Amino acid sequence: MLEDPTPISNDTPSPNQIGADLKITATQICLLIAILMLALFLRSWNIAKEGFGNPYYYAAVRSMLESPSNFFFGSFDTLGIVTVDKPPVALWIQGFSAWLFGFCTNSVMLPQALLGVFNVYLTFVVVKKGFSARSALIAAFTMAIMPIAVAMDRVNMPDTFLLTTTLISACYLLNSCQSGSLADLLVSLAFLGLGFNTKMLAAWVVLPAWFIVWWKSAPLNRTQKTRQTLLGGLVLVLTSLAWAIAFDLTPASRRPYAGGSSNNSMLQLSVGYNGVSRIVGGLGGGPGGRPPGGPPDSGPGRDEASKKEFQSKAERKDAQTKGRGFGGPGGPQGMGRGGPMAFFHGGPIGPWRLIWPSMAGLAFWLCPFAFLGMPRWSTIKQPKLEQSEPVHALLAGWFVMWALVLCLSSGIMHPYYSIMIAPPIAALAAIAFDRILKEGFPQGRRGKWFIAFALIWQGVSLAYSSYWRLWLIPSIGLLIGLTHYFGLRSELHSKKRQTLLKLTVAGFFIAPFLWSLTPTFGHYAAFMPAADPSFIYNKNAALAGPPGASISFDNRQRLFIYLKKHKPGSKILLAMSSAFEASPFIINFADSIVSMGGFHGSDPIFSESDIEAMVKSGELKYAMIMPRPAGGPGGRGGPGGSPPGNRALAKIIETYGTPVDSKVWFIADPKPNAIPDDIPDFMQETTSQPPTLYSLGDKPVAKNPVETKPVNPSQPKP
Repeated sequence: MLEDPTPISNDTPSPNQIGADLKITATQICLLIAILMLALFLRSWNIAKEGFGNPYYYAAVRSMLESPSNFFFGSFDTLGIVTVDKPPVALWIQGFSAWLFGFCTNSVMLPQALLGVFNVYLTFVVVKKGFSARSALIAAFTMAIMPIAVAMDRVNMPDTFLLTTTLISACYLLNSCQSGSLADLLVSLAFLGLGFNTKMLAAWVVLPAWFIVWWKSAPLNRTQKTRQTLLGGLVLVLTSLAWAIAFDLTPASRRPYAGGSSNNSMLQLSVGYNGVSRIVGGLGGGPGGRPPGGPPDSGPGRDEASKKEFQSKAERKDAQTKGRGFGGPGGPQGMGRGGPMAFFHGGPIGPWRLIWPSMAGLAFWLCPFAFLGMPRWSTIKQPKLEQSEPVHALLAGWFVMWALVLCLSSGIMHPYYSIMIAPPIAALAAIAFDRILKEGFPQGRRGKWFIAFALIWQGVSLAYSSYWRLWLIPSIGLLIGLTHYFGLRSELHSKKRQTLLKLTVAGFFIAPFLWSLTPTFGHYAAFMPAADPSFIYNKNAALAGPPGASISFDNRQRLFIYLKKHKPGSKILLAMSSAFEASPFIINFADSIVSMGGFHGSDPIFSESDIEAMVKSGELKYAMIMPRPAGGPGGRGGPGGSPPGNRALAKIIETYGTPVDSKVWFIADPKPNAIPDDIPDFMQETTSQPPTLYSLGDKPVAKNPVETKPVNPSQPKP
C-alpha cells in the first residue's frame, strides 16, 4: 500500500505561483457562467409561489408606492403612520422595481434573486483576489447551492442586500490592502454604511476584521494609515447615520413613527432594538422580539403558557418524538422540525448552535472544511500580511466575527441570520478543497480523523430529517468511505487517484445541494426563510403565516366591501393591533388600514386618549382583533382578548366597541387544507376562527353582566 500524500500546507505560495494561479482560462469562464446560471435557476424558478414572501416588507413596498414621503421614510401603511423597523434602502430597490414593472410578486422578488446571483459572482471575485481560479469557482459553486442563500434570495428580506454591500466592501478593501488607495478604502467603508442603512449594526459586525486586515496589509507608513483610518471612520459614520439623522431631524408631524423604537427615534432604534438588544437581549421589541417597555414574561397568560410548555421531561421527550419542541428555550410550543415554526429560533447560546436542528442544514454543512481552510495563527499575528494573506485573513476574520455573533447572542436569533456567514464558509471550504485536490487529504491518522469528523458533522445534520436520513446517510457515507479508501490504495499521482479524490470531495456536496432544492421546489412559510426536506412533502398542507393571511382572500374582500360601505367620514378604514395582522389587507387593498402599535402592536404610537379622540371625531370606526387562544405564546390573550402589548386599542375596544356579526363578511372554507401536526397548537386552534370585528361608537357601550339565553336553545349562539 502506498503512503498517504503529504499534509496540506497553510503556507502562502510564492509570488510566481500566485501569478500563475490567478489566471483564468476560457473553460473556467464557461464554468463560472454555468454556476451563475444554476444560481439564477435555484433563486428564480417559480418564484411567484412564494406569494407575499415576508408580508411585513411586502406591505411596506405597496405603501411606499403611494407617495414620495412614504417611499423615503419606508412607511408600512398608506397613511404614513409608522415605518418598518429598519432603514428602507433594500425596500427602495424592491419599490423601484414594483413602480417600474407593476406591483406583483415577480417585480418584488426578482430583484432579490438577481442580487443573490450577484453575491455568488462577488464571492468568486473575493476569493480570486488571492487564490486560484479553481478555488474561486468552488467557492462560487458552494455559495450558489448554499441552502440559506437560496431560501433568502427567493424572498423579500433585506439580508440579501446587506450581504451584497458587505461583499462589495470586501472587494474594495482588498484593493486598498494591495495598493494603499484611500479612495478604495473610503468606497469600502461607504458600502458598509449603505449596509447600515439596510439592517443597521448588523453591517458593522465585520468592522474589526476589516480594519485589522487593512492595517496589517496596506503599503503605507503609520502616519498615513492613521490619517486614512480617521477619514475612513468619518465616512463610515456619515454614510451610516445620514438617513437616520435626516429622519430624526424631520418634525414628527411630517413623518411616520419610527417603528420598533420606544421614543420615535431612528438613532435609538439603531442602538436599541437593532443594536445592543440583538446581542444581549431584553432591550426592545420588534419582529420576533419582546415588546418594549415590559418584562420578558409580561402579558396575560404567560406564566400558564410557560408551565404548559415545559412541565416535565417526559412531556418534552414526547413532544420531540412527535416532531415538536425543537425551538429551544423561549421558543413557542410545537416548533416541529420542518414545520413552519421550526426555523423561528436559533437554539440555546453556545457553539452547538452551528449544529442545532434549526441551523445545521442552512449554511454549516461544510464547516469542517472551512476550519481546515483557515490560515495559521502564525500567519495572522505577523506584523505584515502580503500576497494572498490579506484575502485569507479577511475571510477568516469575517467567519470568526459572525460565528461569535451567531453563537453568543442572547437576543433575537433567527436561523436565517446565518446568511451572513455563508460567503466565508464557502470561501474557506473552497480553499481547503482546492488544496485537497492538489495534495490529497491530510496524511496518516490526521486525515482519517478529519474524514470521520466531516462525515459525523454532516450525519448529525442529516439525522434531523425524518424524510431523507434513512437513505441519504448510508449513501453519502458509503460513497465517501469507499472512494477515499480505494483512492489511498491507488498510485500517488495517477489519473484514477485524482478521479477518486474528486468523487470523495463531491460526496460532501450532495447534502447541501439537495437541501438547496427544497426552497425552490417545496412549499413552506416563506416569511421565515429556511431549507428542509419536509418542504417537499408540504405541498397540500396549510402552513402557518401571519394572522391576517389565515383569512382567505375572498373573506378579506368581503370585509373590505363591508367596511367601504359602512365607514362614511372615517379617515381610517380599519385599525388592527399589529403590522403582521394588517399586512395582507394592505397588500390586497392598499387602503387606510393601520397598525396601531407597529410590528407587534407594542410601539407607543397612539395613547389611549389619542385613539379615543379619533373614535369620537369619527376618524376611526372599525377595529379588528385576530383570534388568540388563552395561554398562547408570549402571553397573548384569548379570542377577542387583549392584543400583545397594544393595551390602548384593547381598552378602547372594551369601552366603545360593539362586535359585528361575522356572518356579514366571513364564510368558513368548506374544504380547508390539511393542517400539519407540527404546527403549534395555538395556530391550529385559530386557523378556522374568524377574527372579531368591532364597531366603535362615539359613546361608551353599556356592559350587561347578565348573559341572555338564545331564543331557540337548540341553535348555537352566533
